[in-house]
Amino acid sequence: MTSVELCNALTAAANTEELKAAADNLAVYVKENGVTCLEGSDGVLKTLDGTLADSKNAVAREGGAFLFAALSKKLKGASVPFLVSRLEAVVENAGDKKSAECRKASSKGAKAFLKVMNAPAAAQVYDMLMKQAQESTKWQVKVLALELLAGYVEIAPEFVARKMVVVVPAFSDLMWDSKKQVKEAAAKALTEACKCINNNDVQPFVPALVSAISNPSEVEECVHTLAATTFVQTVDASALAITVPLLERGFREKSTATKRKCAVITENLAKLVDNPANVAPFMPVLEPALAKASAEVADPECRSRCAAAHSALQDIAKRGGALKAVEAAPLEKVEDAVKQVLAKVSGASAEGPGKETSFKFVASSARYMTTLQDSTTDDWKEELFASIKALLPAGANKKSDAEEVAKQIHQACLSGEAAATGGVQEEFEEDEDDKHLEQLCDCRFSLAYGSRILLNNARLYLKRGMRYGIVAAKSAGKTTLLQSIAKGQVEGFPVDKLKTVFVHHDIQASQARMSVTDFTLSSVQEEMGISREEVRDTLDKIGFTDEMKDMPITSLSGGWKMKLALARAMLRKADILLLDEPTNHLDVLNVQWVVDYLTGDVCSNVTSLIVSHDTKFLDNVATHIIHFDTLKLNNYKGNLSKFVERFPHAKAYYDLTASTLAFKFPTPAPLDGVKSRGRPILSMTDVSFTYPGAPKPQLEGVSIRVSMASRIACVGANGAGKSTMIKLLTGELKPNKGTVYKHPNCNFAYVAQHAFHHIEQHLNKTAVQYLQWRFGSDGTDKEALVKSTVKISEEEEKKMKEPIQIQVENEDGKLIKEKRVVEKILGRRKQGKILEYEVKWVNKSQDMNSWFPREKLEELGFKKLLDDVDRRKAAAEGAFSRVLTTANAEAHFEAVGLDRELASHNRISSLSGGQKVKVVLAAATWSQPHLIILDEPTNYLDREALGALAQAINSFEGGVCLITHNQEFADATTRETWVVANHRCDIKGDADWAAYAAEALELAAEEDQVDALGNKIEKKRLPSSIKPKEKKKMVKELKKKIKDDLDMTDFEEECATEWGLFSA
Repeated sequence: MTSVELCNALTAAANTEELKAAADNLAVYVKENGVTCLEGSDGVLKTLDGTLADSKNAVAREGGAFLFAALSKKLKGASVPFLVSRLEAVVENAGDKKSAECRKASSKGAKAFLKVMNAPAAAQVYDMLMKQAQESTKWQVKVLALELLAGYVEIAPEFVARKMVVVVPAFSDLMWDSKKQVKEAAAKALTEACKCINNNDVQPFVPALVSAISNPSEVEECVHTLAATTFVQTVDASALAITVPLLERGFREKSTATKRKCAVITENLAKLVDNPANVAPFMPVLEPALAKASAEVADPECRSRCAAAHSALQDIAKRGGALKAVEAAPLEKVEDAVKQVLAKVSGASAEGPGKETSFKFVASSARYMTTLQDSTTDDWKEELFASIKALLPAGANKKSDAEEVAKQIHQACLSGEAAATGGVQEEFEEDEDDKHLEQLCDCRFSLAYGSRILLNNARLYLKRGMRYGIVAAKSAGKTTLLQSIAKGQVEGFPVDKLKTVFVHHDIQASQARMSVTDFTLSSVQEEMGISREEVRDTLDKIGFTDEMKDMPITSLSGGWKMKLALARAMLRKADILLLDEPTNHLDVLNVQWVVDYLTGDVCSNVTSLIVSHDTKFLDNVATHIIHFDTLKLNNYKGNLSKFVERFPHAKAYYDLTASTLAFKFPTPAPLDGVKSRGRPILSMTDVSFTYPGAPKPQLEGVSIRVSMASRIACVGANGAGKSTMIKLLTGELKPNKGTVYKHPNCNFAYVAQHAFHHIEQHLNKTAVQYLQWRFGSDGTDKEALVKSTVKISEEEEKKMKEPIQIQVENEDGKLIKEKRVVEKILGRRKQGKILEYEVKWVNKSQDMNSWFPREKLEELGFKKLLDDVDRRKAAAEGAFSRVLTTANAEAHFEAVGLDRELASHNRISSLSGGQKVKVVLAAATWSQPHLIILDEPTNYLDREALGALAQAINSFEGGVCLITHNQEFADATTRETWVVANHRCDIKGDADWAAYAAEALELAAEEDQVDALGNKIEKKRLPSSIKPKEKKKMVKELKKKIKDDLDMTDFEEECATEWGLFSA
């Protein structure tokens, strides 16, 4: 049968069965003969239009719906260009007043088309469906429109996410419709639309958020639930769209607590907004609410939270206002680009029956795709291939053929007159020197990590022999970019033509026992066919001795492992090196070796992409800077210094003092007898140390001293003995020769190189809970009690139980010798300049206790018990002056850059790496240390935090010792250098702190503290805090009061007891 006969059969059908059969036959005919038979004077579409618009014949309208559905099912994606403009008529017929069968058929037809519709088509009919849902007088039409819009979540989730700003209020209003069916359809559609929200933090709360929209009584509880959420993922307009209506209602609540939580939620969300332009639609709602709350709420703390949120919102809106909206190119320009692509395909045509409609749809779809922020070539293939097939000649219209054309159209629309404008545009520089160099890569791509977009249509342009330093804020995606390139996941990157090597220490468990030579050979032999001799020759060139070549791979230090990784890249004849923090854990000499290697002849034809926090290293090697900024890669000529000259706001990448963050360490507690910061509180004199079984000393003849004015950088090669020396200084190791002095009350904080081990057993606690657990009510540091240097060994315990011979008075007053066993050491007192400790004896009453000098008890093996008494005494004094309330703990965490909300309401497990380090840093400094020791702090803090740490060190009133290889950080924070090499310690710089001693800087801990109710705690004066002049005067007055038996204050009695005046 001809198409005319089949069309006549449809119009002549009298019942539902005949209509279905005729519609199916027509659809089969079109599928067999191609879409060209759809158009023309006798075309199928003419019949479709006539039946759908036949207002007098309900059966004809029903037949039109069946034909619409049949064409959708049989032709699938190829039908979309022809049916998309006819969907409105089908939806309208779903509200047919005369025929239930027509309503049913129309509803099914529209839903059948939804299943084959692509995202560009969904965007094309979106406004029509929204209008039908909001304005139609027929409730059936409203329901169908809502159902179709709900289905968008499957076919166009990105489009729905962009439209959530409009969708949420529109669907929310329809949830209050008078018709029950419309209410239910609107609630379901909103719930479905929320599935497009690209934020896993918000997703679990969608049901509660949707319910609160229709049930105002649930708003307060929903706000409280949302406020307890840990927001860590990037926030876009879709996430804001569903939360802002809730916040708007929350700000209207009378409860101050609810307003405060709304402010907290707003500020947290604002901090995670990746594209500032996303905030603009919500400013008219949130900005006035926050401004009003910050001015009118009675509670000052709530006002401050609202003001902070208001400021954060205004800042991000200001940044968003500078961005131009993304605008598609004129349709005719996109059509020209598509025609140019088709002209290169033999037999392809954009003209003729059926083809012109498909061509117009392909061009309009391409125009729509250019406006998407994160569309990839695969997205273009998926959305366009079905329509492109109609433009290709028979035999060349397979899916793979159409996808290749879609790929070419994508490339044609990335730049030139067919490209979208506005949004964020990258900057790119190339001078005459660069132009003659071989181009290795010029590609555009998008990059994501999980659901977070890192780069959108970004350009990566590389020339041979150049070294590109990659700079960006923390967590921008620098390492992810390198890893994606290495894995061949960057679209357009020529991995098939260029040997690209990720330089890292990838030692598998099965390789751990291999020698250096065998390990290197196993990693390159199969790929390059290299012999063992070639491997050993290459290792020779970079300094490996014959002995080192045969050593186990695991015995190499960090510096030698980096050299080996570069040697393997050399053997693989790399075109591009990917280096992620190549100087981590390297000493100064090894850092210079890496600089010389990358800038030397061996790498003259090798291109490097480098991520590094070591700005001095980056300055010495980079020829270009690639800057991650607003989802683009901006490429600039020159090193980091030149980049900062052009962009002063990026100075924090280069100059630590430019950090906008600020940290502050607590003022150290007073120390008995220490009246100036220049007086040594730790020292070693002529100390030597040999590890058991070692043939020669690790250290010998070391003499150093540390005061509260010290600013020390401890440097040296890996394995030189830096950590050993620090352990000797702090008492963790005992010297074989020489003396080590430590002030009995000296308290030091130590943050290890691998800092997370401090908190790995407490990930389910909040930072505040961890601090409260660690220090408890008495101020004792529980973590200090589990160290091996604190625990008493069986041998030590046995020695302490040995009887001690002492002289005591008997009942007749005669001195006799008696052997006693120590039960415990109770307390401590100071007699002149000598510290004495009270000893309780086994089976002896309290009045038979004895006092002994510290030196005597140390000789008898009681050092660890003496140290425990010192710790408990210092902790008790600290616990009184520094009460561990939630408010004080929050303020302490805030002082090292951890927000109060994060400290009190987020589990440690949910914090980022940098935030966890701040928890460790805060916990280590809670007890007001006199000395802070930081082991490789530059390994785990970004530039901003590192700058804040440098400023905190410079303003700290105690001593600081850094074990670091980062010369920039050391230069910014230290004045004295301990160079550990050749088993000795050479002191350089300003090691004589006599000038500080002369200043006689008095110590005082004057920080304001509050109790659990928020009241300021008045500090208790301690006898040790009395200045010498005042003490002399007080002693005279107190002696007179004691002699005349006059009343004394509690503080005067404490002073008299401490100074021994009652027994004088």
